[in-house]
Amino acid sequence: MLQELHNASRKCGLKMNMRKTTIMAGTTRTTKTVYVDGIQLDQVEDYVYPGQRFTLIEKTGWQAFGRHNTIMKGSLPTSLKRKIFNQFTFSGMTFGADTSGY
Repeated sequence: MLQELHNASRKCGLKMNMRKTTIMAGTTRTTKTVYVDGIQLDQVEDYVYPGQRFTLIEKTGWQAFGRHNTIMKGSLPTSLKRKIFNQFTFSGMTFGADTSGY
């Protein structure tokens, strides 16, 4: 999925910064190594985004994401999917995660 995002971004004239791109896989690290354009992405247990440190200790955020999975995979326009994500899933991830100002 990240490779597809990278390819679509390049078509729009955007470029992912592979030095800043990391992945988080729930509360434990996955054994799979993830590559985008042949570059291995780092797996992290926490990250900072914008000014907040996120650590997925609880599963509330992932449950919010899972509840909207069929919507995200459906045929709605991307703009509506983004609104749904921002209003429901992101807030669930924010409040369901251990966050602190950084």
